[in-house]
Amino acid sequence: DGKPAALFQRLDMCSAADVIKARPNVDSIVVGWDMQLTALKVGTAVNYIKWHEDLHASEPGYKEMPLIACSGDTGGVLGKTSHMGRELKLRAIGNGAMADIIGRSFDPPKAWVDMGKPSDALLLLLRSPHAYNVDLSKALMVGDTLQTDIVFGNRGGMKTLLVLTGVTSQLELDEELRSSGPSVRRPTFVLPKLGSFVDSGHIARVEKV
Repeated sequence: DGKPAALFQRLDMCSAADVIKARPNVDSIVVGWDMQLTALKVGTAVNYIKWHEDLHASEPGYKEMPLIACSGDTGGVLGKTSHMGRELKLRAIGNGAMADIIGRSFDPPKAWVDMGKPSDALLLLLRSPHAYNVDLSKALMVGDTLQTDIVFGNRGGMKTLLVLTGVTSQLELDEELRSSGPSVRRPTFVLPKLGSFVDSGHIARVEKV
């Protein structure tokens, strides 16, 4: 129903202790994109990791509790809105930024494992004959973000198509193309939107029945 679990409906960070005691058998912290991220959720993740260390660090074979992110995105776009006579993108906190919030709660900051774009783990999964068995040299990566989508496609040896309907704007793309930064952030192709070929008449529009 889109509502947070009952244990997370309180906002007090001290409630993290109640959450952990109610669900003690946790072996990793996995950070997905959360529209309702709160200080309680961050505090719960931090204390799961620290309590695991406090309780087990002296034991033979001890391993840290891993912090895992489902994507490395720093931001996203929720939609558009009008403000002061202009149409503007409504920006969101990205999945990677959410993992950073947890990681930066440690001293030194705790590194997190990226399992989404543009990670090696996801590229290996796509290539593996035991998983998706994709020939990436024949693949086209389509996305709206230079940082994750385009970097992911280029690192995997794919052609890349950037659409300008999401995170990366034309201004940001122009700045990237003028920069001396790594070419892995530069797309092979660019379109205003995925439906551009339909709008131009190069692909027939399919009417709804």
